[in-house]
Amino acid sequence: MPDAAKRKDLEGQKAFIRYWIDTYNYMRESGDPKPFLAACDSNSKFCSGSAKVSASVTKAGLWRVGDPIEISSIKAQGVGDSGADASVIAQVVEPAYEYFPTPNATDFSPRTSSQHHEVSIDLVLGESGWKLLEMGEL
Repeated sequence: MPDAAKRKDLEGQKAFIRYWIDTYNYMRESGDPKPFLAACDSNSKFCSGSAKVSASVTKAGLWRVGDPIEISSIKAQGVGDSGADASVIAQVVEPAYEYFPTPNATDFSPRTSSQHHEVSIDLVLGESGWKLLEMGEL
């Protein structure tokens, strides 16, 4: 994690979220969830669900081909009831992708077009810096 991602302000939150999405993209490309889960709060349902899907893809012998997910327009918002130390709104772009090899891979459909989402991201601040608590579409 870059030092900038450990700052306790909005710039630190932005740096952390960019780092976190890199770990997410790495997990989806490699099947290795360790860096991703290390950047997540242990109670995060989003993170545990994402790691479970990644493990299923890996177990099925598939790999994902497509551009990485991008996050932009990160801005502060008020903290809700989640117990987060910070909450931000961001734009997520998930480009089209395919899975290979595809024989008998009926549970893993390709995405044929890019999707844009506005999301809320809740963060908690620990001794080693920020961690992702939850992420959900607005």
